[in-house]
Amino acid sequence: NFKLQTSNFKLQTSNFKLQTSNFKLQTSNFKLQTSNFKLQTSNFKLQAKSQQEGYTQQLEQRKSRTLLASGGNEPVADSSRNSGHSVFAWGFLQALKNNHNSALSAEMLYYTKLKEFVAGNSEQVPEYSIIRNSGHEGGDFIFYRR
Repeated sequence: NFKLQTSNFKLQTSNFKLQTSNFKLQTSNFKLQTSNFKLQTSNFKLQAKSQQEGYTQQLEQRKSRTLLASGGNEPVADSSRNSGHSVFAWGFLQALKNNHNSALSAEMLYYTKLKEFVAGNSEQVPEYSIIRNSGHEGGDFIFYRR
């Protein structure tokens, strides 16, 4: 059992090995500088309280009634020439695959990755909106990285 509480901690080593079945690091500011770093673990949880995490927690606690669609009234492509998926499905999968955050809301996925990708690579523009009169309470669907 090991617990380290410090306001200033510096570790310099040429060979460091940490073996643990459960490791949890909670920090408000964490910086790692290394030229060669390898971490092997089956259960590693890094918690750094941030504005994004606080926002995600609020979204989780509220009901969400939203629509994410591949297009509006225009015809939408069923497949693209390279991926075997529709442009929308391919963009959706790539946005999730290339996301480096631990959590991503459907709204952020749409506005920061999906909308521009689909509209820029096809004749369709995807849509994301709140479903009116449905009981929406300001929540959102959250995608978590595994």
